Amino acid sequence: MRNRPSLFTKLLRKLRGNPRPKPVRTRPAKVMPSLEPLEGRIAPATVINATTVIFSDVDGDIVTVKFSKPLFDAATDVGKLGAANAVLKFSTGTVDTVAKTFTPSATGQQLQLIDLTAGRIVNNVNVAIGTTVTVSVVKSKTNTSADGFTNVGYIHAFEPVNGNTPAKEVPLGAVTIAGDLGQIDAGGLNTRVGLVSLKVKSLGVADPATTQPTVSGTLPSSRTTISNISGALGTVTIADDLRGTLKAQNGTSVFGTMGNVTIGGSLKGGATEDSGSLISDRDFGVIKIGNLLEEGILGGTGKNSGTIRAGGGFPGKIASLTVSGDIAAGNGPGSGVVSAKSSIGAVKIGRDINAAAAGATVGAGAGGLSSQGTIASVTVVGALRGGESAVTGFITSGADLGAVKVASIAGGKGTNSGSISAGGKLASLTVTGGVIAGAGLGSASITSGADLDLVGDIGAIKIGGKLEGGALQNSGTISSGGKIASVTIGPAKAVTDSLLKGGGGLFSGSIFSRGAMGTVKISGNVEGGAGDFSGAIVSRDYITSDFELPGTLGAVTIVGTVKGGGGGDSGEIRADGKITSVTLGVTGATTDGLAAGAGARSGSIRAGQGIVDPGVTGAIKINGNVANAGGGAQGGAIFSEGKIASVTITKALTGGTISSGDDIGAITVGGDVSNAKISARGQALQTKSDLAIGKINITGNVSLTSIRAGYDTQFITGVNPDAQIGAVAVKGSWTASDLVAGVIDGGANGFGTMADDVKITGFDNGAIVSQIASIVIGGAVTGTIPGVSSTDHFGFVAQKIGSLKIAGLVVPLTAAGGDKVELATTGDTPTNDVTALEVAIA
Repeated sequence: MRNRPSLFTKLLRKLRGNPRPKPVRTRPAKVMPSLEPLEGRIAPATVINATTVIFSDVDGDIVTVKFSKPLFDAATDVGKLGAANAVLKFSTGTVDTVAKTFTPSATGQQLQLIDLTAGRIVNNVNVAIGTTVTVSVVKSKTNTSADGFTNVGYIHAFEPVNGNTPAKEVPLGAVTIAGDLGQIDAGGLNTRVGLVSLKVKSLGVADPATTQPTVSGTLPSSRTTISNISGALGTVTIADDLRGTLKAQNGTSVFGTMGNVTIGGSLKGGATEDSGSLISDRDFGVIKIGNLLEEGILGGTGKNSGTIRAGGGFPGKIASLTVSGDIAAGNGPGSGVVSAKSSIGAVKIGRDINAAAAGATVGAGAGGLSSQGTIASVTVVGALRGGESAVTGFITSGADLGAVKVASIAGGKGTNSGSISAGGKLASLTVTGGVIAGAGLGSASITSGADLDLVGDIGAIKIGGKLEGGALQNSGTISSGGKIASVTIGPAKAVTDSLLKGGGGLFSGSIFSRGAMGTVKISGNVEGGAGDFSGAIVSRDYITSDFELPGTLGAVTIVGTVKGGGGGDSGEIRADGKITSVTLGVTGATTDGLAAGAGARSGSIRAGQGIVDPGVTGAIKINGNVANAGGGAQGGAIFSEGKIASVTITKALTGGTISSGDDIGAITVGGDVSNAKISARGQALQTKSDLAIGKINITGNVSLTSIRAGYDTQFITGVNPDAQIGAVAVKGSWTASDLVAGVIDGGANGFGTMADDVKITGFDNGAIVSQIASIVIGGAVTGTIPGVSSTDHFGFVAQKIGSLKIAGLVVPLTAAGGDKVELATTGDTPTNDVTALEVAIA
């Protein structure tokens, strides 16, 4: 029978390229049919040929080290061994056999060093330049500790200039290691490609104290896991974790770039600075990290650990980034961060950007994504979570930021924790869940136009849960340095949910634009807090030295109550220009649709507050009540410095204000009006008339209310003697209230007294007479306020009153005007405190 060659013999034949020997007849004998019986006889390291060495590693695996260049070519075996021992350093033993000479050994070796700077010199050129390095493994079948992988401590192929000593430069081809590589230095100061490619099982995971040689003068950077490539580094493939540092550095005349990087495990930081990091002085290609949700970019306790950095003092970009799990902060400052000096392409994160897990000791500036230029887009399947230190859990671009999609945003205790910021535009923002501020200043904030030299428009904003501010300024805030295309928040889980909710901080839980804001739809309540402008929706004018753009609001629909808080302007809908329309509450609601708090102007709608032409505000409809139970000055109010098309309140108006700096098309109230103020100045451009309020229709009673035409929005000064009011209809009673057009109470003793009710001074168009077209009061008219002296007085006053009907009875008025009719009586006796009065036209 034939002897079967062992697996090792087959491997030798393949490596040496020898032809298969002819079969030899032998007598029957006990033979070794496979590799197992030979393993104990393999020498510490064996030179197979000019390019190849085989050895047994510390756990019994058979390891082949192969170069593409003839590093060990020599005239004698002694020469080959000398060349091999100059390049390869082991923990124990040397390369001491050649070809088929074996020395039995029961112990394995750790390959600590491949020193390619010590390669053979031929014609003054290192033969190792451009060589590929392949370290492959055959797993032992008899040694139970064998794992099929091996550790290589250090590949030394570059050493920069050191004083008067010239640089040692060996740019390499492809390097492939079937196991962990602790460190690799390669390249040249003037060589464009320092390393063609790197493929390893892991990088910097094994302890360099056991895998690398001791520090010496010839190896200044050994016993670390910091790898330096001078010049370009091509593709990088790491099957498991990267826990060391891999750098592509600029040389004297070459750029340090890194091509596509694929890491099957995690980029994992440790206790030392820059551990678990990819660093390029210039650009990166496509980067992919991890295969499982547990794998990602993980910061450690060391400064800047678990990071990717493009552009070290130079422009640098990342083509794109995909992470299967988290980008997570560690306790080290700047840990768990991806950053670029120029730009970052599309980013996809399979789980969270998380700075909360590191706890109270999270490092500042940790756990985030940052580009000094643009970021094409960011998709985070999980949450953006801020931490307890400043600027943690963040997405930041120095220029435009593309579409951002994230499941939820949670701020922390740190300033600007859990935040998104664009120096220029933010293409769009989609948050599946909520945006909830933490205790930190600016936490859970979204900002565009942070660079004042850039226009910071924001596209469509969609938030599926709450936008909620905190105790400090700008927390839970969306702030645009330019326009906002649209805002959608909700739906609410319950009708009582406040989906836009302010806190104690200025602008907390608010939406703010510097320029036009498009449609706004919130499917829940809006609630202000203790901070000024908290829980507010605000569009401000965009004014520069070159142009002025009014801050306008599109159609605003809030399916719930807008409620002010203790802060001024809290729970406010406000535009420096016009508002297209406003609809609040639910059809058929009996609760408040607009309600003030204790803060001035809280729970209000205000348009035309800027200095650019305010334009025309459209229809305003409040389903439910408008109330100022909180007592804030001008709270529970509807204001516009321009025209308002119409105001409809389906229930009561209590303690609120409706006021226009121009005219109001129509006012309709479906319930009582009490303790209210209603005013309009008049039309922006007079025609044959000057109808300040087109018509008024009130279903309930009117009490302790003043309705004035020809007055400014501060409700203090009469400014238009030509102001008119159309038809007025009140189904209920009229108590201690005024209805006047174009006149003032000169004596301040109440309207309806002929002695001092006079026409408003100022520009007077002689062709227009201030008038009230008609008045119909369904119930009784009374004047005295309970608890107030009988000297109070009220009136229906204008230069002309077209007609007057009270409780079904027509009050006769002469066609020529100048009438004075006492309207309130006790029995048949006039009380002399409510008068219909026509002020003399002449």
